[in-house]
Amino acid sequence: VHCCTNPSLLGGIIKGRVAGLAPGLGAAFVSAGLERDLFTVNLEAARGEDAEPLKVGDELLVQVVRLAQGDKGHRASAAPNIAGWWLLAVPGRGRNGVSRKIEDDAERCRLRALLDDLSEPDCGLVARTAAAGKGADLLAAEAGELLALWREVEQRSGLCRAPAIVHE
Repeated sequence: VHCCTNPSLLGGIIKGRVAGLAPGLGAAFVSAGLERDLFTVNLEAARGEDAEPLKVGDELLVQVVRLAQGDKGHRASAAPNIAGWWLLAVPGRGRNGVSRKIEDDAERCRLRALLDDLSEPDCGLVARTAAAGKGADLLAAEAGELLALWREVEQRSGLCRAPAIVHE
């Protein structure tokens, strides 16, 4: 696994192993083969209401959202996503969204209807601000690429044991 100061780790999706839990914070410490465990947030949102509670030793996919600073280690999210230019793929979420910065109601409705046609039940899409005014073909192509990339990440994750980087 990468050195802790490697900036390419930012945004990477890692399969780690739960090393400790902080239930009051809704967080966990995840061993990812780095010098220090990742402090991981968004556990409830990522795993859903019906999921079994996490236990020490469980494997978990996380995404590095902040690199180590000073005496604090890397921070990760248990709700990984894959960003494109115009869209964001949000695995584990069956609904779609549109950036709040897109204020035109007609454009918001157009984008939402388009995303409803493009998304998959287990992977939602979010239209980023830059998606405003973009053609359906362009957004459909990017949605296809992001969803295919997520399926590839899931496949790699299923084939490896923690700790492992499954997407950079």
